[in-house]
Amino acid sequence: SGLGGTLSHVGGYALLGVAAGFGVAAVAGIKMAEGMQTADASIKSATGSSMRSAEAIGNAFLGTAFKSVYGGKELTTAYAGVAGQLKETVGHVLSTGEAFHVMTAAQNLAEGAGITLAGATETVSKTMQTFQLKTGEASHAADVLFEGAKATGTSVEAFGQQLAKIHAKLGETGGSVSDLTTTMVALANAGVTGRAQMTAMNSGMQTLQIGRA
Repeated sequence: SGLGGTLSHVGGYALLGVAAGFGVAAVAGIKMAEGMQTADASIKSATGSSMRSAEAIGNAFLGTAFKSVYGGKELTTAYAGVAGQLKETVGHVLSTGEAFHVMTAAQNLAEGAGITLAGATETVSKTMQTFQLKTGEASHAADVLFEGAKATGTSVEAFGQQLAKIHAKLGETGGSVSDLTTTMVALANAGVTGRAQMTAMNSGMQTLQIGRA
């Protein structure tokens, strides 16, 4: 009873609070571990690589804690969604360094454009596939997508889709990703967008080819 008894109760409650805190942290840790295992497994499944290789990539992303606005699990999950596509694009399973480079470009694009990490990652990967870019050119692809979307007043995802459609129509005659983006921006500034933009570029390329014949 008295002060001693009161302090004893308070101490007991404090210990319970600490224990509860550790319990919550433990549950969160278990859930994160399970989430990472799932993301790592997705990389393995998409690329046909070993679990050890997939985990190495996941661990590299986990190592960015406190250095990025995105958590390791979020980065790993976003990468897992395009790992197979990137393998087809560059002709091999990406190394940890290559994967990290691509995701650095994607997260910079996501932050700069204010879009989801998944959306940025998918758009960068699709652009790399469309123009057969190497992993070292991922940052360039992200920069072009950001500037192109900003200049045309469209979202990064929409600009990336239009870029891919026009390239599919024109092929190599449309030029590099930078060349094609420059032309698209010029047409957009002239009020030519959407399907009309594709028609105008196709017509222009046909005229150019006839002139060279």
